[in-house]
Amino acid sequence: EAEISLRGRDKDSQEYRDAFQRIAAASGQLNQRIDELLLLARGEDRLLQVALQLRPQTAFQDWLLDMVKQQLPALTSLVNTEVPTPVAGRCVLVDPDKFAQVVRIVIDNARHYSPDGLQLSLSIDCDEHSWRLTLADRGIGLDSEQPKTLFQRHYRGERARLTRPDGLGIGLCIARSIMQAHDGEIHLAANPDGGTRVLLSLPCFDGEVDENPDY
Repeated sequence: EAEISLRGRDKDSQEYRDAFQRIAAASGQLNQRIDELLLLARGEDRLLQVALQLRPQTAFQDWLLDMVKQQLPALTSLVNTEVPTPVAGRCVLVDPDKFAQVVRIVIDNARHYSPDGLQLSLSIDCDEHSWRLTLADRGIGLDSEQPKTLFQRHYRGERARLTRPDGLGIGLCIARSIMQAHDGEIHLAANPDGGTRVLLSLPCFDGEVDENPDY
């Protein structure tokens, strides 16, 4: 496709730009799959190696929102955002790089399985022991038996196979391993408005830490 486009006469045409947008999108997907396959090839122990750090909720939530916005496709509608005011002195225990990978997997799944356009809701809540992030889309949703089986390596539901035949079924397996290494959890549930809800939870603690950490 690139060679055909390069031979075209009018390189400012919309058709020319569209061709290279498809190439860029395909290359990005391939790059992500290579990264995931390399992680699995290196073994589960690599996924369990996390550098946990105490981060103040205030700075962590600000970083999280910036990261989510950076990862969202241009046409995404962030239809709802509920972020409470962090409690002073409360911290989360997290490896920012590994947690960012989990969020990327969740957003990528939402994008791939929302054929009518990605509409994403984000909400945060916390209690004395845990900090929780919920990401909800309005995509193809889940069958009743799927929330547990979807974490099995290479398992893909019928709707997912029909929507995206070329998927590998390894992203959620990786995400669960990373969350378990945080002593955290990941859960899937049907979204009442249609689609899927993903809940990520991390331990949180009282502590004195730098309010402006360098992520």
